[in-house]
Amino acid sequence: MPLTYTLKRHLADKYVESATSIEFSLDGLLLATGSPSGRISIWAVEEGQVIDSFVGRSAVTSLQWVQGFLKQKESLGTILVGWHSGELAIIHVFLIDGYLAHYGPVDVLAFKNDPFTLATANRNGRIDTWLISEASGLGRLRTMVRLEPTAANARKPHRVSSLHWLDESERLVATLVYHGIVVYDTSTTEIIQVIHVPTMIGSGSLSPDKHTMVIHNLVNGFDSYELGTGKLVNEYHHKSCEYGEGNPVIPYPSLHVHQGRAILGGTPSGLTCLWDTSDGNLITTLDNSAGTVQAMAAFYMESKDLFLIATASSSPLSQGVPMVAQIWQTIDEIDDSQTYRLRQLSNAEFSYGAPIREELRPPAPFRLRPLMLFSLFSLVLAICIFFTLASPP
Repeated sequence: MPLTYTLKRHLADKYVESATSIEFSLDGLLLATGSPSGRISIWAVEEGQVIDSFVGRSAVTSLQWVQGFLKQKESLGTILVGWHSGELAIIHVFLIDGYLAHYGPVDVLAFKNDPFTLATANRNGRIDTWLISEASGLGRLRTMVRLEPTAANARKPHRVSSLHWLDESERLVATLVYHGIVVYDTSTTEIIQVIHVPTMIGSGSLSPDKHTMVIHNLVNGFDSYELGTGKLVNEYHHKSCEYGEGNPVIPYPSLHVHQGRAILGGTPSGLTCLWDTSDGNLITTLDNSAGTVQAMAAFYMESKDLFLIATASSSPLSQGVPMVAQIWQTIDEIDDSQTYRLRQLSNAEFSYGAPIREELRPPAPFRLRPLMLFSLFSLVLAICIFFTLASPP
């Protein structure tokens, strides 16, 4: 899967030096970043400039940009924010509401439509679901049951590293740092599946088809597990993306990109690695000169066949130079000859659609009409008279 990447933008904000959360808007034209200082910035992707910002009372620990549920704000969507103080913010771009959701940091968020439902998890492992409505705002629905520990993790905290809804169903998937992958039925709050993982889990990303979960194993890279069977499907490691001894044990983000055909993962070295999900091979690396990547987001612009990847950095390598994030412009080149041919055909049909369609029609059967028969008879008669008169007596 050959891919070409170009660095599109450096995003610099004089008020912050790092970001730990990042999300594209639904149309890919805006980007939201959250920082340890509590500042949320909204950027124009093309210009690379901050167009608005909000400041909370504590660090931003989670952030998600979802479909708007206020009619007058629907086109710009809604930003859901979890704060270290345990508060939740609902930003109807550009209007903000706030709620006290947890006594402790809101570490992760997951949102689904129909109905608008939010799942949250705090630092103590409590997982709640919430109903969001225009009339009543945010209302708590249920709290999930706590997973019973095993002998291996009996003394370990219930720290949730990611949450994911399975389609629009009531099933919710959670990855826990010390307790594996857990699937809940949120309608009953009960646990319906547990996948025990031999390593700690720093982050998780659910594939677009909802069949596999990729995790950062906090040891040497990323692993993918099949949700239905709990089977280890693939491992994503490479010498260019070493984790090794001596590096701090911190979680790095993972993200499915290119419709699930590739995995994006952060590393201690500041590189962002891209792996092919089909064989686990490294495709390429992105050099994040701004520092260690702590959050990632992706967007596919179908009208231009263009992929955008945004990486948010923490602890910038260039001290004193504010560098919040980088935006990478990606172009899919899976088959150059086929892509070129399809683009040429698309242009031809757009400019000369009618003639091409005419040429592709089967030829009409040949028929002798009366006028054609009379003309042919006249021609034969004229030729006969000519030869009769021209022949010697």
